[in-house]
Amino acid sequence: MRKMNRKLVWWAYVVEIIAAGSTLLLICLLCPMAGIEDFFKNAALDIATLFGAVMLAAALAYFWTFFSKADTPFYRWLDEKNAFNTYLYATAYSVGVSFVSTASLLIAKHIPDTYITLIALFFLLLAIINLYTLV
Repeated sequence: MRKMNRKLVWWAYVVEIIAAGSTLLLICLLCPMAGIEDFFKNAALDIATLFGAVMLAAALAYFWTFFSKADTPFYRWLDEKNAFNTYLYATAYSVGVSFVSTASLLIAKHIPDTYITLIALFFLLLAIINLYTLV
């Protein structure tokens, strides 16, 4: 992969993190922290099961399908263009983000702490943004 393409791929990951951080900052500026904590206390488990677990399963299924079909002509063509690993790493990243998001939501549900709530919200926002990348 050429240097410019590699920088572009890394920039795509950084932009997702910046977007999630900026959205978190906006939420913190517009909503009182007590309201955010109450929301997570009541909804974290539901979000983890209804969104997190489903997205984790979808990301894992996509990753497995992508990896298991690596011997098809399309994937050989991707490899010739030096793009196969880029897509493979992107799907693995999506699995990681979905897993960390789901785990952080479960932790935030059971450990009432402001910082844990903010971390869980950040990873939830990152997972939502990454949903579009996965699709």
